[in-house]
Amino acid sequence: MSLRMITACLALTSACSVSCANNASQADTDVLTVGLTGTVSTLDDTASTSSVGFTVTSLGVERLMRVAPDGKLEPHLAKSVAHPDATTYLYTLRPGITFWDGSALTADDVAFSMNHARRAKSQLASFFASVRDITADDGDTVRVTLKHPDASWKYTPTLAPVFQKAFAEKHGDSHGKPGVLVMGTGPWKFADLAATRGVELVRNDDYWNGRPAFGQIKIEFLADDTSAAFAFRAGEIDVAFPADARSYESISGTKLVSSGPTCSSMVMSMNTKLEPWSDIHVRRAVAHAVDREGIVKALGDDVTPTSQLIPRPMWDGAVPAAEADKLYESLPTYEYDLDKARSELARSAYPGGFSATINTSSNLTETSIANQALAASLAKIGIRIAVKRVPNSQWLKQLYGPRADIPVFTMPIGCGTVPDPSFYPGILLDSAAATEGGTNVADYTKPEVDRLVRVGLRTDTPEKRLSIYRDLLHQVSEDVPYVPLYSLEGYVALSEQFVWPGFDEMYSVQPWALSIKAKA
Repeated sequence: MSLRMITACLALTSACSVSCANNASQADTDVLTVGLTGTVSTLDDTASTSSVGFTVTSLGVERLMRVAPDGKLEPHLAKSVAHPDATTYLYTLRPGITFWDGSALTADDVAFSMNHARRAKSQLASFFASVRDITADDGDTVRVTLKHPDASWKYTPTLAPVFQKAFAEKHGDSHGKPGVLVMGTGPWKFADLAATRGVELVRNDDYWNGRPAFGQIKIEFLADDTSAAFAFRAGEIDVAFPADARSYESISGTKLVSSGPTCSSMVMSMNTKLEPWSDIHVRRAVAHAVDREGIVKALGDDVTPTSQLIPRPMWDGAVPAAEADKLYESLPTYEYDLDKARSELARSAYPGGFSATINTSSNLTETSIANQALAASLAKIGIRIAVKRVPNSQWLKQLYGPRADIPVFTMPIGCGTVPDPSFYPGILLDSAAATEGGTNVADYTKPEVDRLVRVGLRTDTPEKRLSIYRDLLHQVSEDVPYVPLYSLEGYVALSEQFVWPGFDEMYSVQPWALSIKAKA
């Protein structure tokens, strides 16, 4: 898992919700104005570390596959996909798709783009770790051969952008940058990129999937959610994707309507190599002392508590719903019980409790509120947590820094475009990720867990996967390196003249503006 995908969850995994405000000044519905908190310096996603990069590029650069709002995989640039054996995938392209310059999309372009995405310095390289090679079989068929079975691979083509090979090769390292841009197939063509100001796109009248409604899309880069909220309130933007609902609602005067829980979560980590968190009884005490309902109440009942490291929605489409429900009913949980929490702490080397600090990104007001509620619940057993708001850059530096600098931490985890049970174990439990720059912030290393992580990824039989992840979740429940807190949701704010039916958290890797309609 790349660092960029975890960073992106700051922008992508807060809530799927729609709001309306009176932006009467935006009378021309042929132009859509979007406010994004962040900047983009390249339109080549494989070279970008921007948290809003996908949201920008997906309007013009498309993917082979997409995840539909119901969680099912669907062909996009591909017409069909075949899986003749455990390590082979064949993607047949839709006929008649052209790039903006009129040239035909070919399997050669797709194979080039996917190999570009898996090169060593690509921000998406980790998603291609199981790939042996990617080739064009003929003009319209792309063959992907894996080194070994990989249950998560099927989602990777929803992530990898498809560019024109000739254009990318002509421009080399300048590909995607201001003044050069990219050559794609999408519903809007990039007209301009100003790395610190924004992006302009114009309609592709020859788009293969129908003429887009908006003739122009203007994207303005804003400093933070506060700036976006003021701009929205003033009628300067039509669309925003706030990461912090509470602050945004307060400033913009707009009520965000949630779409409900997603497969993304807020998680607390405890470093298994650093005292006092390395004491198993401390971690179990914390697990019993966390008052999830209290945290939810502090957040205005706008989130849903969760207690399992692999969220239940990750199983949607992977196994029959009844089997997934049966699995989750059988899993052990740490119910909120202060007596059990005090009993565990009494068995630790710190029976009188201790003090610690949790840093919170200044960009995330809701997380700060949640951490204050978390601290209040732990104080009841003598664990005194100071919640410190720090600049987002400092928070990210700690997240991606040495594990020894992360004693205890809370972070949002976005499931991105990989709604598969292997996702959370791969980024949080695999010992290979317990390094500086990795995502196993609990520094949790256990050979048996590593084995289960790998076997789970390489097994695609539903019954076997259920058994593997049951064993893994039981082991993690015993060791408690992480305490899941609540499900995350994402937000979209829309001016009153627009609606967005079926908004979902996968919007950022598909041409999302096609879903925005003028209100009747």
